[in-house]
Amino acid sequence: MFRIEFQESEDTTILKIHGRLVERYVEGARSLAVRLHPKPRFIVDLVEMTYADEAGQQLLTWLKRMGAQFVPGDIYCSSVCERLHLPRAKEPTFPETKCTVRFAFPSHG
Repeated sequence: MFRIEFQESEDTTILKIHGRLVERYVEGARSLAVRLHPKPRFIVDLVEMTYADEAGQQLLTWLKRMGAQFVPGDIYCSSVCERLHLPRAKEPTFPETKCTVRFAFPSHG
């Protein structure tokens, strides 16, 4: 299963990616991010991301162009961030959030 979680505070939007970011979920994730209207500080939390295929990596690059900063988790996510030149969040601690919305994408097959 793949899940995206959005959290907002006064000036920060956090997008948390859980699971495998693969092609079948990319368009849904992109349309959710477009509707999100990120705040001035936009953080993408990759701590729970386990894998990103080529389409998933293209989505991460697109989020970078939207002004996102990234929080990698393990060595895999750190290497993805490094390879794609994704900027790291300067403050990896997250502010108290006012709103959380979760979207789960069921697995196929």
